[in-house]
Amino acid sequence: MIRRQVTEVPEVRARVTEHQMTGLRCGCGTVTWADAPEGVTAPVQYGPRAAAIGVYLWHGQFLSRDRACRAMADLFGGAPSPGTLAAMTRKIASATAPAAGAVRPALRAAGVAHFDETGFRVAGKLAWVHSASSGKYVLVTVRQKRGKDGMDAAGVLPVFAGTACHDAWAPYDCHQDLAGHAVCCAHLLREPSAVTETGTGGDVTWARQAIDAADLKKPADQACAAGRAAISAETLHEHSRWFRQAAAAGTALNAPRRTALCHPLLPRHRRPPRHQLARRPDQRRPRIPQTR
Repeated sequence: MIRRQVTEVPEVRARVTEHQMTGLRCGCGTVTWADAPEGVTAPVQYGPRAAAIGVYLWHGQFLSRDRACRAMADLFGGAPSPGTLAAMTRKIASATAPAAGAVRPALRAAGVAHFDETGFRVAGKLAWVHSASSGKYVLVTVRQKRGKDGMDAAGVLPVFAGTACHDAWAPYDCHQDLAGHAVCCAHLLREPSAVTETGTGGDVTWARQAIDAADLKKPADQACAAGRAAISAETLHEHSRWFRQAAAAGTALNAPRRTALCHPLLPRHRRPPRHQLARRPDQRRPRIPQTR
């Protein structure tokens, strides 16, 4: 038997459902109208599924508002106006707002939570998206500021008492009531990975060793499979040692050559970038063993 399977999406076209409400006039002159179905509040409107698709294209897939409307027209044969899509977004945002009331307390009580921030344009101006997540709980907020003020405005870090996993950006150090800090492996591996792609010889060697040492997913999976709550101390110590050895090799290999550049007070922006990268584990020594 030979099988061939084709996955196809059936044609989907917008469908209009009309509701007719009858009105009757009483002998006293009062007209009584039948009630419209729940949620039908305007003479012409879009249903919740159409609204969800439009908002998803605009905010989930980051199409422009006009392009999201055109995509709906092309895909379904009917599309809201840009103003209608904006109104849909406000309505959905209002309906989902109570979820934040459940997400924030869950994140504040988590033993480990992950934090990050990235640039985002709002109304043509640069703003910052701040994320906090733990397990199935994710909170994403947009603020005009990136630093501590923006972090605190999300309402998690100021009262968080667990271990914060992040990219080791300096403003996170302002939160002193945490149980600890952990370096995010995704951020930790990003720059050594770039070194393996752009470097040569010894640079590739130490960067590859750092990547292998920081890859703790397999030991973590093995610990979970064995019913343990954490990676063994021996494994963690071994990986930490490999990582520091790689960093030491990278520091020596990329050390500034001229005496003037070796001065400890030399501004960071004048030191070789790979030298700064390799020195980072020593600068963040208390955090590296807690890498998650």
